Parts: sequence; C-alpha cells; structure tokens
Amino acid sequence: MPFKGGPEAAAKMLAGLDLNQQKKVLADLEKRDPKMAAIIREKMVTFEDLRFITQMMLVDLLKVIKPEQLALALRLGSVDLQEHILKNVSARMKRDMEEILKGPPKRATEVQEVLAKIMHVVRVKVDQGILVLKKETDLI
Repeated sequence: MPFKGGPEAAAKMLAGLDLNQQKKVLADLEKRDPKMAAIIREKMVTFEDLRFITQMMLVDLLKVIKPEQLALALRLGSVDLQEHILKNVSARMKRDMEEILKGPPKRATEVQEVLAKIMHVVRVKVDQGILVLKKETDLI
C-alpha cells in the first residue's frame, strides 16, 4: 500500500520522532532515495530551525513557552542556535537561561519531553503562519 500524504505528511511524522530517530530514518532514506530525503528535510520543522526566527517571533513564542523550558531544550541545540536565542532575549533572561544551560545535568528523558512540547507549539505556530522559519538564503 503506497504512503498517502506525500513528503509533507512524511515530514510531519518524522518531526514527531526524537532527534536521533529522525537522523537514522533520514540517513536510511538518503541511501535509498536521496532526492526524496532532501525534499522531506526541506519540509521538516526542526528545533534547529529556531535559529531563523526573528526577535519578535521569539517574544511571541516565549508567551507560550517558559524561558526555563527553552533553556533546558537548548542543551540539545547547536551553538549557533543557543547564540541566536540568547542574543535575542533580554539581559536578565539571557543570564537566567545561561544558568540553566550551564547548570547541573538533567535526565535525557526530561530534556526530550520539554523539547517535544516546545516543538509541538512551534509546529502549530508554523502551521498557523505565526512563525516563519526561513533560512537567510531563502529571503529576498
């Protein structure tokens, strides 16, 4: 039975997996169908895509997501993502978030749960057009 929904549906399904599972599935797909893997990657909304949000979009996101949660999830993010978020928040919030980032270790499951909640909010906002996650090269 063929997969229904195309690359958009596949991207949404993959986005529901944790980062390691996403990478594994995409790597397997890359071996079988590199073109399809590229299309799906393009359609996926990932945590790393938050490095492309504007300061105003971040402010809107932080009305729904607690800064402490975002800071905890940032432990799984790249240095680029961490820097982008931290440079777009107030000095006080930056200090508080850095304390969490550099704080004592947390259970991986706790961090993954927080990340999943954040990504649910992000995907809803992207679907509603409230968040636009475009790479700089995509902008005119």
